[in-house]
Amino acid sequence: MSFLLLAQVVAQVEPADEFRSLLERGFAMHQRADYAGALPLLERAWKLKPHDYFANLLVGIDLIRTDQPAESIAYLEEAARQRPKEDFPYEYLGEAQTHLRHYPEAAAAYERALTVAPTSPQAVESAAGYWVERFGELASQLRATPQGLAAEHRLQARSHAAQDPARLELLSRSSSLDPEAPGIWSELALGHLRTGNLTDAESNITRALERNPNDLGALEAQAVLAATHGDWTKVLRSLDAIGNASPGVLARVAADWPENLQPPATAAVGPRTSAFFRCTGSPNRRCTAESLASAAPVPHTRRSVPVAVLYRKQRWESLLAAPIPPAGDAEGWLRRGVALAELGQCANAIPALERAAGGTTGQDIYVKFLLSWCYAKDAGRVMQDLQQEAGENPALAHMVRGDVLLRIQANSAGAAVEYSVALRAHPDDPELSERLAEAQFESGQFAQATANANSALRIDPYRFSAMETLARIAIEQRSYADAVPYLEKMVAHDPKDASAQVELGTALAQTGNPAEAAQLLLPALAAGYPDEKGSLHAALGAALRKLGRSTEASQAFAQARELSEAYQRNAHRGGDDAK
Repeated sequence: MSFLLLAQVVAQVEPADEFRSLLERGFAMHQRADYAGALPLLERAWKLKPHDYFANLLVGIDLIRTDQPAESIAYLEEAARQRPKEDFPYEYLGEAQTHLRHYPEAAAAYERALTVAPTSPQAVESAAGYWVERFGELASQLRATPQGLAAEHRLQARSHAAQDPARLELLSRSSSLDPEAPGIWSELALGHLRTGNLTDAESNITRALERNPNDLGALEAQAVLAATHGDWTKVLRSLDAIGNASPGVLARVAADWPENLQPPATAAVGPRTSAFFRCTGSPNRRCTAESLASAAPVPHTRRSVPVAVLYRKQRWESLLAAPIPPAGDAEGWLRRGVALAELGQCANAIPALERAAGGTTGQDIYVKFLLSWCYAKDAGRVMQDLQQEAGENPALAHMVRGDVLLRIQANSAGAAVEYSVALRAHPDDPELSERLAEAQFESGQFAQATANANSALRIDPYRFSAMETLARIAIEQRSYADAVPYLEKMVAHDPKDASAQVELGTALAQTGNPAEAAQLLLPALAAGYPDEKGSLHAALGAALRKLGRSTEASQAFAQARELSEAYQRNAHRGGDDAK
């Protein structure tokens, strides 16, 4: 919350008592960023009126600012109880829960802030900032394993248009790295259909159904392929199977169905598929799950059917009608989160999937993939809203659009434009300079990126993203010695950052420090840090050879060649040869 808004809040307190005096003095210290000094005064005010909205809100904020997020929650929850239609307590609750890594609660708090104040600039900035940062955190975790890297490629593919060859290439690489990922073969089959590759589409439909005969995405691809071949009996059978399992998925299929594929008048089309094709033949395409379900009854699901069976059969609506799982049931929350995500209800899916993340489900990569996708969807939704209502706070609109374009849609050039506009309005904002530098680096504007990263560090010497950008520029230009100081600071700041450790090891290998390079690269690669093209193993081999460890060096070089050749084979052949 801005100082102006806080001042307006405090001004609403009734005058002429000790409570008002304590609150005003505490707020004055808060304005000077003396949070530790403000807290005793604000806590004394709270003791006088423990249910006062303003006292609870300000104590909660300053507890966060003094690194006491756990203690802040009770105060912020009380403030929310006192004024449930104010967005401020929910925004700070989200911040506190994020600090504590309580992501289900954080996501729910930010969503609540948007619900009560959908046009509030503070609510939008807080929620979008959380979504983008959590997306980035999940992306970093995914990149740490080959299966996670496969999920990253799949996410990137979804940022491209349906018929973009880059989308298909990324899906092919994803299927090669993790052929057992749920739904990957049906998604690849649909990609082939959209680019007219019917042969590969058919083989990937077969793969998808071999892995899961209930894969609704595979049934969709099967229906499109059959329609292309004029086999309308198979089309109708596939669409009926989807509708019987999940009317919501059938409505989504209707939205994606090719307009030119319509059944002949002689086809024995039932009530639900008639409603389906009325939607697909209409320019507005307003199919809903409710309209399709009402066109023909969905087979009744007995209440005794186990949730695990509903999940396996992808009966998403029936699964959601089951009792909500208990707090520690990671598998139950996984099933519920997947059902919500498949039905496009990302705001509700996120807390459920966050409860499943890190659990013992054995599907942690899939959970993080769906979480990332849902965070991206919600951020994209807010970006569209901001485009329509940018007049009130144009700098915020440009910043959020830049974040979404850069971190979620991989459009660095577009992000650089948005950040530049925002920075002109706030030229001394180090965060904007830092973000602009990253976007410029990603779009190949190295000189401009260097200038803006250095500008951010002059204002705030602890902007680690700016340091990372400068290190990446130095490595790109083969000035490895210039990269080392920045990478060393990043590793010291976060010793668990595997990416920074690997980059530092790579730079040290090029600057005559083979022992330190091997010390960093060996454990990271042994732990499964992804090296899709083999370049990290090659750098490790070079360092080991300089240390006289010829046997280990030969092994590293052999693995580097194997990885490089596998990458080249997949790049040339696409996903069809990935078994």
